Amino acid sequence: MTANTPASVLSASPIDGQSFAARAGNLAQSERALYRTILERFIEDAAFPLDSTPADAVTRLVEADLIQTDSNGRLTVAYPFSRQPTRHRVTMHDGRSYYAMCAIDALGIPYMLNEHGELQAQEPDGQLVVRVTVDPKGEPTWTPTGAVAVAAFGDGCCLAQSACPHINLFASPNTAIRYLDAHVLQGSILSITDATKAGQRLFGDLLRSLVDHAA
Repeated sequence: MTANTPASVLSASPIDGQSFAARAGNLAQSERALYRTILERFIEDAAFPLDSTPADAVTRLVEADLIQTDSNGRLTVAYPFSRQPTRHRVTMHDGRSYYAMCAIDALGIPYMLNEHGELQAQEPDGQLVVRVTVDPKGEPTWTPTGAVAVAAFGDGCCLAQSACPHINLFASPNTAIRYLDAHVLQGSILSITDATKAGQRLFGDLLRSLVDHAA
């Protein structure tokens, strides 16, 4: 298994090591407020139509790769959330559940919400499920005990294409290696602990930063 740290993996990715709070920091205040509103609607599991939103603001969020829309202009992604079902589902302590764009996004959601959550992630080429319990005030726990994460990156116009399909959890290092070899991907294998730290780094301060900027 390749030895990596969350920082080294993220710095080698299309994210360039930046947290999403840092990525949003380059936006105008009105654009950051829009991004926060979109995230809050995802958290509430409520639709957010964009037809009444200024088109240039939506374009800026898409160009910053903070959200994505479909061919009809409907909101489909607001990292870390996916409107469509994915292999990565996070259930919070009160029963709310969310689909995430990738495994690291999913691991970051409990830190972003500062709430206890459990991730269920299905291997991309199989039926095995990895479960990770994340407590922002403690250490993660997971089953099976040999589970690992893969962070690999390919081609695409945005993170949803180039990164998210290739960031997954696997029940063992051997299945992770087979996945990388079968798909001819360059990537890194992370422990669940380090993958969780990467999720915390990417999303842990996102909502708070958007409020701070607006203040």
